[in-house]
Amino acid sequence: MSFRRLGVSLAVLALLAVGFGGAALVARGASADDQTTVSDAVGDAGSNPDISVFTATVTGDALTLSTSLANRTGLGRGESIQFFIHTTGGGLLNAAVFDSGETKLSLWTGFAYQTIHGITGSWSGGTFTTTLSLSDLQSAVHQPVQPALLLWTGTYVNSSSSPTLADRAPDNGTVGISTDATPTTTTTDTTTTDESPPAPVPQLAMRAVRVAHGRVEWKKIAVVHVPAHSAVGISCAKGCHRSEQVRVARGVATSKRFVNVPFVGGTSLFVKVTQGDGTGYWFKLTAGGATGPAATSTQGCIKLGGEFVDSSGC
Repeated sequence: MSFRRLGVSLAVLALLAVGFGGAALVARGASADDQTTVSDAVGDAGSNPDISVFTATVTGDALTLSTSLANRTGLGRGESIQFFIHTTGGGLLNAAVFDSGETKLSLWTGFAYQTIHGITGSWSGGTFTTTLSLSDLQSAVHQPVQPALLLWTGTYVNSSSSPTLADRAPDNGTVGISTDATPTTTTTDTTTTDESPPAPVPQLAMRAVRVAHGRVEWKKIAVVHVPAHSAVGISCAKGCHRSEQVRVARGVATSKRFVNVPFVGGTSLFVKVTQGDGTGYWFKLTAGGATGPAATSTQGCIKLGGEFVDSSGC
């Protein structure tokens, strides 16, 4: 994975390095351009939509986002490309395109994404591109979007039922882009708190294939965006007797004990992310039968007191 960044001011880089703490955000006329490009390893998503390049460009009031796929010229059934946009004040926006052709902008409310409105986008070969107005993003999140944004993109499968991360760029964390060319005309100063943008919610990245005798092997089981000081465990819920306490490195927990092992159809695995206060997140993976997907997943969260609820209750 490599990064190429054009026109990022030293002042903005300094703000990114300290998490924007105490930065004064001043809206002024658009004047500068900036571009960030992330090259992602090809082949790490298997047969799922595989990201090769992610590019973000700010020109005046426009933020243009594009994701190139190495093994697609469009999206297959249940697949999506999603762009995550973190603001300096802690807001999180999502711009997504789905296999149905639907494209929309959504706001993270703390428990779920709320649709703001549809957006426009287009395909060229295997590259999807959408352009968003910075002033529109500012209105949606109700806070400044300058002097910079933090970004990442991901591809998903099972997007309509149980979204599962297939690939992402960058592989961990976010990349920054300058928005000194801000969208508003007011000159009122707004000072942020010392809060950094909220960490994304833990997400499951998995890949499964069919093997001999109607069995299924997981080639990848990982949880990304694991909160600091959290524990990740995997256990058999049905059809096997394995368990694993998974090591977390830089917010990613990758299973070793459950991959490359043939499981019979219907076998279920339970992945649990537990935070210090007992709250957390869970994922259930189920090996498929003779037809349909090789594996499916569901997810939810763990509330105070240890109550397990599905994603609609989080």
